[in-house]
Amino acid sequence: PKESYIHSYNLLLQRTEIALLELTERCHSSKTPQSLSYLQKLLREHSPITINQRVRTGGTLLVELCRARYVPEGGVLRCVRLLVGKFGANPNVPSLRIVILGRGNYVSCIGSGGRGSSGNAAMRPSTST
Repeated sequence: PKESYIHSYNLLLQRTEIALLELTERCHSSKTPQSLSYLQKLLREHSPITINQRVRTGGTLLVELCRARYVPEGGVLRCVRLLVGKFGANPNVPSLRIVILGRGNYVSCIGSGGRGSSGNAAMRPSTST
């Protein structure tokens, strides 16, 4: 039972990360810009996902939409309304900035602020590739 829960949770996080990476690619592409219909399709394909989960790149779906290039403001707004209104995305979940500190083996993850920010945390970088 515990292993099954852990496995299910890891799958949920993987689906979330895959969806966010696809969204990020689309948000920064001048050839195929992000649209509301693509976001709806992405959410259907990868469902269920955790809307407010930060992934290794430090962002959430909402953060990546707001960082979008080549997308008109009206398109970003429609997508944000969908995520916040229908899926309950929380605009107060901070993204992370990753800063390398000197020559040491530590990476500092610094929250971008906002309510619920965890402040500073230090962790060892992953050695796996």
